[in-house]
Amino acid sequence: MRIFYTVLFVAILCVIATLNFSEQAQLDPGQDGVPFCNFQEEPCRYNASWGQVNLTSSTNKVVSETEFQLFLDAIPGADFEIKSAFLQGRDMYMGKIPVFFNSQNESYRADIMLGACTESQMVWRLNINVMIKQAPQTLLFDFVSYQ
Repeated sequence: MRIFYTVLFVAILCVIATLNFSEQAQLDPGQDGVPFCNFQEEPCRYNASWGQVNLTSSTNKVVSETEFQLFLDAIPGADFEIKSAFLQGRDMYMGKIPVFFNSQNESYRADIMLGACTESQMVWRLNINVMIKQAPQTLLFDFVSYQ
């Protein structure tokens, strides 16, 4: 039931945002130095001085109103913990959708469903707040969903 209300809320926000913004979202890869994930080609990589984190999807093409999973592979043997995560529209305000990752050994899994938008494509930004070696970090990933 919670998923239904989340999807309904996001769909309503999308309609309101579309009415307020006449320009279509720009699919500008790598905006602000944030990795632009193309799950059809390869895992999305976040490189930092402390190592690399890979983000993959259970589907090659993320479709609105269809459940999918995101998988985050942590650094083997590293002191790595996800504190919180959320999704938000990158170019269009859609509110914040909480994302809950479950730990599976040294990887994490989240079940996600995105609401439909009036646009045929929407760029989403995944924000993951983590603790790495007792220091807070924020990992950002952009990806596209389709109607």
